[in-house]
Amino acid sequence: MTLLSRSRLSSFLPEPAIRPYVFFLSAFFVVAFVAGMLAPPSIRGGLTDAFNLATEPYLNQSGGSVFLFILLNNLIATLLTLLLGIAFGILPIIAVGFNGFLVGVLCREGARVVGYVKTALHVLPHGVFEIPALLLAASYGLWIGMAALQRTRGRRNRDIRGQMKHALRRYAAIIIPLLVIAAVIETALVVT
Repeated sequence: MTLLSRSRLSSFLPEPAIRPYVFFLSAFFVVAFVAGMLAPPSIRGGLTDAFNLATEPYLNQSGGSVFLFILLNNLIATLLTLLLGIAFGILPIIAVGFNGFLVGVLCREGARVVGYVKTALHVLPHGVFEIPALLLAASYGLWIGMAALQRTRGRRNRDIRGQMKHALRRYAAIIIPLLVIAAVIETALVVT
C-alpha cells in the first residue's frame, strides 16, 4: 500500500471546474514572466530597487521573523486574490500578471548579477510551492468572479456563497500548506 493513495493524491489537485482557470492563469503567468525578462533595463532596475527596499528590513531579522514575514505576506496576498475575485475575476488576473512580471524581472536582474544557475537555485526551491499556491488561489478567485459575472447576466442558478465556501476549504487544505513549505524553504535560503 502506498503512503499517498490515488484518491488522497487527487484531493490535492484542482477539481475539473477549476482546471480551465488554472491552465489559463498558468499560461498568463508564463507570458508575464517572459515580458518581465524582456523588460527594458530602466523598468527592471526600478522594480528591483522597490522590491529590495520593501524586503530589506526583514533580511537582518531572525529566522523566525523572516519566516513569519514571508508566510503572512503570502497568506494575505493569496487570500485577497481569492476573495476579491468576486469582482468579476479582475484582481486574480492582475495578481498573476504582476507576479509573473515581477518574477521575470527579478530573475533577469539576478541572472545579470550572479548568473542564471545561481538565480534558478534560489528561486526554484520555494517557487515550486509558492507559484502553484498563487495560481490556485487566483484560479478559485477567477472561478468565483466568473460565477458573479454570470449571475449579473441573469443566471441565478450560480451558488456564489457555496463556491466561496468550497474555495476557502481548498485554500485551507492545499494553499496554506504550500505556502508554509515555501516560507520554510525561502527562510532557509534568506537566513543562510
